[in-house]
Amino acid sequence: MVWGLSLGFIIRKLKQHLDFTERNLEIYDVAIESPLQLATKLSERLGNQVWLKREDLQPVFSFKLRGAYNMMAKLTNEQLEKGVICSSAGNHAQGVALAARKLGCNAVIAMPVTTPEIKWQSVERLGATVVLVGDSYDEAQAYAKKRAKEESVPLYPLLIIQTLSWDKVLLEWRLCAKCKAHCMQSLFPLVVVGS
Repeated sequence: MVWGLSLGFIIRKLKQHLDFTERNLEIYDVAIESPLQLATKLSERLGNQVWLKREDLQPVFSFKLRGAYNMMAKLTNEQLEKGVICSSAGNHAQGVALAARKLGCNAVIAMPVTTPEIKWQSVERLGATVVLVGDSYDEAQAYAKKRAKEESVPLYPLLIIQTLSWDKVLLEWRLCAKCKAHCMQSLFPLVVVGS
């Protein structure tokens, strides 16, 4: 025992820290460490420091890249060879497309026919194959699910809760590292995201 802590407890905590650090570093294969920006006027209005995490400066202008890459980076080489498929109407599609390009796999993105041209062209520029299908996101998603099952490829739905929960941990870690903790009366993660 060290200071009343068992060796097993210490090893588990160390492993969690190493896993966290490794996972944190992996994301920078594709994302940038977006800066924190003090929102001066809002800070003055609220009488507290409000910091914005500028995720809109990511290569695809959204935090969704982090979730897509973190999920896809876990694929085996055999799975990567098969490629991936997802459904999206914008930022998640770009995140999956960029992650696929970085990981060297093909990506098929099902997008509603109503998706603005600038959005689907951005996905194509990142190297993904865009399939415009259905009048709504639900129809594009149904197509992606069916095709993923038929071709036995991983389907990457937008798992916003998983993405946000992991990003929240990273955000709090970065906030503590970049800001003087004694100056902050409260910590509220505020993420600026693209549409």
